[in-house]
Amino acid sequence: MEVKQDKFQFTPARKLALANAFREHGALIHAYFMRKVQKRDIAENLSQVFWEHVFRKLPESQFDERGLLLFKARQILSNYIEYSDVRSIVEYRRELPDDQFAPDVAYESEEQVQHSFWEKHFPHVDLTEDDRKLFWMRAHDNAKWEDIAVFFGIPAGTVRDRYKRIRLRLLDAYNAEGNL
Repeated sequence: MEVKQDKFQFTPARKLALANAFREHGALIHAYFMRKVQKRDIAENLSQVFWEHVFRKLPESQFDERGLLLFKARQILSNYIEYSDVRSIVEYRRELPDDQFAPDVAYESEEQVQHSFWEKHFPHVDLTEDDRKLFWMRAHDNAKWEDIAVFFGIPAGTVRDRYKRIRLRLLDAYNAEGNL
C-alpha cells in the first residue's frame, strides 16, 4: 500500500507563514468551530485538524485568504459531522435524570401541532385549510416554492403570491391585537 505524500515540504519559511496565518485567523477559525459544535474540546480538535490540513495541503500564498480558510473549516466540520458516531436516543435517555424524562408524555401529531399553532396565535384569522397548509409548508417546514406548487398543482408564482397575501393578513391580525 502506498503512503500518501504531503504536497509541500516542511521548511522554516512555511512554518513561519503558517504561524502568521494562525496569529491572524486562528481566533476566527476557533470561534467558528465553537459556535457550530458548542463544545470546547471538539472545537479545539477540529481547529487542530484544520491547521494541520492547511499546513499540509495548501500553498503558502493561500494561508491569508480568509474566505478560503472559512471554506476549508466548513469542509472539515462537514467531514466531522458525516463521519462521527452520533449517539442514539437511548444513550441520551440513559444520561438524563429520571425527573427530566417522562416516558408517558403523549406527543402531538403534526396536525395537532398545526391546529394548536393556529388556535393559539391566530384564532380570529379566517384562512382556508389550503392557505394554512401553504403557509405552514413554507414558514415551518421551509419547503421550496416548486415543491409547494407541485403539492397544490398550481404554478410557483401563484404560490409566492398566495404566501405573501397570507403573510400580510397574519401580520395585520398580529398588529391589530396591539402586539406591535
